Amino acid sequence: MTTAFASFADMPPVFATAFMVGFIEWACVEALRPFLSSHERTVGTHVDVSHVAATPVGMTVTADVELVAVQG
Repeated sequence: MTTAFASFADMPPVFATAFMVGFIEWACVEALRPFLSSHERTVGTHVDVSHVAATPVGMTVTADVELVAVQG
């Protein structure tokens, strides 16, 4: 594990912003999976979010994602 990622082990037990961005990316990939052929992939290129509070363990987190454009 690189030093940059090792720091995540020291994070408090909450759903912090760094994890939220990864969760949003995962939601996007899963939302588009039915529309991609086996050789196609999708990646995010822009994130514009506001995270007003950390979410404690045990609470529900929901990501609503929207595809606004397709290029290529």
